[in-house]
Amino acid sequence: MWSLMLSLLFYALNWVVRAVMFKAVLYIALWYFTTEACQYLLTKIEFGGEGFQGALSNVNQYVVYFLVALKLDAGLPMIISAMMTRFAIRRLPIIG
Repeated sequence: MWSLMLSLLFYALNWVVRAVMFKAVLYIALWYFTTEACQYLLTKIEFGGEGFQGALSNVNQYVVYFLVALKLDAGLPMIISAMMTRFAIRRLPIIG
């Protein structure tokens, strides 16, 4: 009886170590790689203020109010980072 229970316990621990732990380490490594790659790529993309100023100079003041109220300066990098992460996840067959 004890040998059967011990065998089941070792089987369960073996499954946890092989399946769960391996996948957890793999997914954490891939998550770290994608976040660091997105941060690196965002630093390499140069957003010139002249282009934005020229584009926003003809925008109505009420629209500018909502852009400021919606925190576009913080939201735009988040959206770009999310789109780059989605692109990377769809291209890596291990993740997606």
